[in-house]
Amino acid sequence: MLFSNRLRSLIPLLFLCSTVFSQSNYKPGLVVLDETDTVRGFINAKEWERTPRTIQFKTSADAEAREYTVADVSYFSVDGFFRYRRFTVTISMNEVSIYKSGVITGPAQKVTAWLKVVTDGGYINLYSFKDDLKQRFLMAPNASDTPVELYYEILKESGKVRVREGYKNQLTAVAILNNDLKQAKRGGVRKSELGTETALELKQNVVWTIKKTKYTEGSLLKAVSVINGTDTNTQAKTDVKRKSNSFFISTGLSINSLESSGGSVYAQNAKSDPHLFPYLGLGLNLYTRPEVEKLFFRFELMGNLAEFTNTSTEQYTTSSVTVSQTFRQKSVSLGVHIFYNFVNTEKIKVNLGAGARVNLSSYDNESYNAVIKYPTYDITAVLDQYGYHTTWFSFPVRSSVIINRRLEAGITYVPPVDVSKQGVFTNKVSAIQIGAAWHLH
Repeated sequence: MLFSNRLRSLIPLLFLCSTVFSQSNYKPGLVVLDETDTVRGFINAKEWERTPRTIQFKTSADAEAREYTVADVSYFSVDGFFRYRRFTVTISMNEVSIYKSGVITGPAQKVTAWLKVVTDGGYINLYSFKDDLKQRFLMAPNASDTPVELYYEILKESGKVRVREGYKNQLTAVAILNNDLKQAKRGGVRKSELGTETALELKQNVVWTIKKTKYTEGSLLKAVSVINGTDTNTQAKTDVKRKSNSFFISTGLSINSLESSGGSVYAQNAKSDPHLFPYLGLGLNLYTRPEVEKLFFRFELMGNLAEFTNTSTEQYTTSSVTVSQTFRQKSVSLGVHIFYNFVNTEKIKVNLGAGARVNLSSYDNESYNAVIKYPTYDITAVLDQYGYHTTWFSFPVRSSVIINRRLEAGITYVPPVDVSKQGVFTNKVSAIQIGAAWHLH
């Protein structure tokens, strides 16, 4: 109980420390100033929900950060993750939500902004731009040409929702032109060189891919890759080195406590004897933004053995009564948690998270006894067993440190949960788990 209370008092402090010491996510990269001046350093790679308008840049890890705007930087990249290039483009201003379909907030606008490079180096370059209104995708035949928006619109006509997918016609037109250029460079396609059937299959593959293409980054990237004749994974290998998931294995010690309350004076005065038992686990982390690795979900399967004991002694004039309760619990649990890395550097990450577990348990080594002591003799009585829940839920809170994206050390607090079936008094089990995990990237 004392240990649990101390840990509860530490949780707000852990949260405060995490907030105070939270660091920016500076990663190696470069900026291009005034079109020609390339400077290497470190860029604060944030979880941008919208296309950034400013960035923070350091020339070295210890240097003071400087903020740059679109007017200052024509290109910037974070090594192995993403690239942005400055363009002046015309963007549409119509809503694409089915709840606001057909609403136009204003005429098309010309803006100078950074566009995220989805893929380039082929016949078509694909870019993305997102502001408070919507997500847009743009294409250009090569890096120096001005990108044009791929057309996508949702309308309401006569009470019905209609989707205009103009981007499919745009991609098809470019694909046909690309195919004609390839044939011209070859001096015409002769049956002896390519084969009529092979050329037809290639055209059908392009048309079928575009027909199925959705207005999402992954789907458009696949279509553009087919048109360019490149590997769909080429850009992923260049710009996203990290996967959106990672497996891990974990182990540690669990300090278990039992709290009884209500029903009788013995339960109200019971004191728990802590027990230490090992646990093993394996799981999966899913990152919402793998290039940043700040927010992630964790799914963990865990097995552990726990033993719980508490005793209560009441002193009377000529006697004393000691009631003791013991049981052993074997559990398999499946947990879902959400974590946020408040400190998020390449070498050290500090996170705080919470979630829920469903526990499947079996019980043995159960005893519930009362010993009555008199001056000259003792009486031992075996009390009735009421049983325990085999399926129950718990809601743990965890904080951990991850070193070099591999080794994790952390502490988990599992608040008291009542597992007893009877209603005379409650038996609440709790745990403090201290352990380590190894991440498999």
